[in-house]
Amino acid sequence: MSDKNKTGLLKFTHWLMIGITSLLVALLVFFVDLKPQVGENFFFSTDNPAFKQARKIEDTFQSQQFLIMTATSSEIDSDWYMESIRKVSEQLLELDTVTGIKSISHGPKNLKSAENGPMWKRLLIAEQGKATNILIMLGEADPAELIPKIEKIMDDANSKNFELRIAGPPYVVEMIRRSLVRDFVLFSSSAVALFGLMIAVLFRSWRILLGTMVTCLSAVILTLIIQQLFGQKIGLLTANLTTIVFVLTLSHIIFMTGNWQKIQPSDTEGSMMWQAWKRTATASGWCMLTTLLGFASLMLVQAKPLRELGIGGTIGTIAAMLCAYLMYPAFLSWLDHVDKHPKPKDESDDQKDKHSWTSKPFWPIALGMIVSGAVLGIGITMINTDPSLLAYFDKGSKLHDGLSYIDRNGGSSPLKFVVQRQPEDGKEQSQALLNNKKAYEQLWEAQQELETDESVGTIISLPVLMAQAKETPFAGLLPFEMLLDILEKPSFDRTAKSFITEDRVKGLFMIRMVEQDREEVRLEVIKRLKESLQANGFEVPMVGGLYYLQGELAALVEKSLIQGLAGIVGLFAIIALLVSLNFRATVGMVVAVSIVPAGILGLIGWFKIPLDVISAPAANVCIGMAVDAMIHLTMAARKSDHWKDNRWQAWTDARSQQWMSILNSALVVGAGFGIFALSSFPPTQRFGVAVVLGTIIAAMAALFVLPVLAGYGKAKEQKAS
Repeated sequence: MSDKNKTGLLKFTHWLMIGITSLLVALLVFFVDLKPQVGENFFFSTDNPAFKQARKIEDTFQSQQFLIMTATSSEIDSDWYMESIRKVSEQLLELDTVTGIKSISHGPKNLKSAENGPMWKRLLIAEQGKATNILIMLGEADPAELIPKIEKIMDDANSKNFELRIAGPPYVVEMIRRSLVRDFVLFSSSAVALFGLMIAVLFRSWRILLGTMVTCLSAVILTLIIQQLFGQKIGLLTANLTTIVFVLTLSHIIFMTGNWQKIQPSDTEGSMMWQAWKRTATASGWCMLTTLLGFASLMLVQAKPLRELGIGGTIGTIAAMLCAYLMYPAFLSWLDHVDKHPKPKDESDDQKDKHSWTSKPFWPIALGMIVSGAVLGIGITMINTDPSLLAYFDKGSKLHDGLSYIDRNGGSSPLKFVVQRQPEDGKEQSQALLNNKKAYEQLWEAQQELETDESVGTIISLPVLMAQAKETPFAGLLPFEMLLDILEKPSFDRTAKSFITEDRVKGLFMIRMVEQDREEVRLEVIKRLKESLQANGFEVPMVGGLYYLQGELAALVEKSLIQGLAGIVGLFAIIALLVSLNFRATVGMVVAVSIVPAGILGLIGWFKIPLDVISAPAANVCIGMAVDAMIHLTMAARKSDHWKDNRWQAWTDARSQQWMSILNSALVVGAGFGIFALSSFPPTQRFGVAVVLGTIIAAMAALFVLPVLAGYGKAKEQKAS
């Protein structure tokens, strides 16, 4: 094929890329399930030990999912209040997935019986007699379908003197899902639009804008399609992932475009696009490797959302590199052919560059950032990775107030302890049964001690159930085993099976934990409660419930955060040495990149901002940006003619060449992620603010800290010699 024909084909390559993107969009719409899968097991994968243990408890004690609805009124002893509770209870029972209801109209004989009954009082009476609860037992239910139906019943029943509130794991899961879907649709799309606007303003070319959007969207869609092929559903962090992949692709594009703008027609025998491709590709390859290994490390953790992010991030990192270097160059080639390249600079511009700010070391800024990073880094030890459930919702909102009300009145997060009596000396475990008076008294003592703990709300357990049963006339005359047999009958909803095993060896304490004003991490609270049970003569072979799973998740987030970031920095040190082939430059790069997580996480710790599983990946995003900037800057310094004889001049040249690309990247990414701060979902807000903050720190560390640490002083020494 002649050169003329090749040139003609290159002129139309961009249309091929637009066609490929259109095909990917069609595949996304028709073959990818875009509905976020946020179920009650979204914390862990099914092979996780904590999840297996929680599921085993549910299977052993035939546990059901449940919701707690609270009905507040100033006249709970009136007939109309009882009738209102009865009406709501009947409407709830008509729902397909509701298997049972316990309320003052469906359980005890009347309100007085509920107030005096050991179990009904704990289960149904709230706010010291100013409200009552409706316990809604559920079968296999999809919260996305069930919760709207329950909300309709609540809206119809609510009045000035009758207010319904609701809490429980299925409800919390649905609220988180809704917030993520809303943010995914609204803020992710708004961020993309803002990215595009910033690109248009910075580069002032609709062809560059078109190429950027086509390339970035292709990378995001390709990531989602490959995830689907690997059986990965859209999960808790997908809204973050799509924006992260967009930014990863955008970073490659900005640096490639920046290098392309600096190439003049007289500078090269080949095309300017190809020259820019070669100048940028090596540095981008190292950046991709660092980011790829960082995401891959998340695939080893047990926390399901972080593992999903690791898989998606690994796929997205590769997709970003492929799309940026196989698709976007077609649009630069298009610009070359329509003669839209910047004009060559005159000699005076080059002379101005030599005396510009890029040649100054700015020691105060560099030292200030290093010292600030060290001081802020102390705050990492204060990070709260185990925030309350209430921290997921905006304070002052109807949702937050409702959950807060129920939490104050009996707790909102379920915790389950499986207990068995410690066998006496010389006796088998099978002889330490729970179906006798001694065990009953021992269980009561354990319950009463647990109820004194400030983190404990309502406890329902075997002794509470037995005490309630004994309120029935003549029931107190029956032996414990006979009473348990009766309570296992279908006529009594097989209630006993939910609190004691058939062999009578194991029993269950079901606790609603209070989340407000909790300062300890959940696992410390659980440890204290376990010790209380053990002190009362019980072993605790299993722990479960949402409270426990969230505690385990928080521990994994903290572990993966610290170890993961330390691993990324350590890995970056190796890559920095390979990139720079210079020990001082390596040290400078490691110190500069370490300022980024120290600054972000340190501020979060010092200001006591909750760091949940949704906002935690912000540090990884910002480190990725810092790594990109520093590797591109280092590669530019090494390519300088002054690298061997005047190291500071080499870094000055590099900063002069790359500062605009680094600044453009920070502006675009900061503006795009900044819009997340407008979300009404606090985890999304925290994620957006953390990325904006990290973007600023990353750009400053690359431009002011790295050059000084890596090269300042060489020029003076050489001049003196």
